[in-house]
Order: sequence, then structure tokens, then C-alpha cells
Amino acid sequence: MSVEKYHYAVGRRKTSTAQVRLYSGKGDNIVNGKKLEEFCAIALDAKRILTPLTVTNTENDYHFNADVKGGGTTGQISAIKLGI
Repeated sequence: MSVEKYHYAVGRRKTSTAQVRLYSGKGDNIVNGKKLEEFCAIALDAKRILTPLTVTNTENDYHFNADVKGGGTTGQISAIKLGI
């Protein structure tokens, strides 16, 4: 069994908390066990989550797995973004 290395961070916004694992390489972005596109009902929300990777021009170099709890949609999106 191969264990993939990752960087771990916690992002918090209002009452939302996101535990984010950032992996090297291209892969699926997962939020609460769902693909990012399934988690975000609006495409603009997915774009907001990916802002840190877009700004640093590393969207093809990393993928993430996030578990987010608490708060509403806006707080959860911001918590994930801050965790990345």
C-alpha cells in the first residue's frame, strides 16, 4: 500500500472549519467525499475555492481533499479557500 504525502492545513471562516489536505500532482478535488463540481451547486463557487491555486498558477500542480463543517455555504467556501 502506497501512502501519498500531503500538506495539511485548517481554514476557518465565521463558524465554518475546513480540514484540507493538499497533494502534489493532478487529481480530483474532493470536498466532503464529493467531487468539487458536485459539492458546488454554482460554478462560481468552485472558481472561488480554486482562487489560491489560480493566482499562483499551480492549478495543474496540486489537488486537494477537504472536509468542511459548520456555517453556511459562503463560510464553507471561504474556509476551504483559506485552508488551501
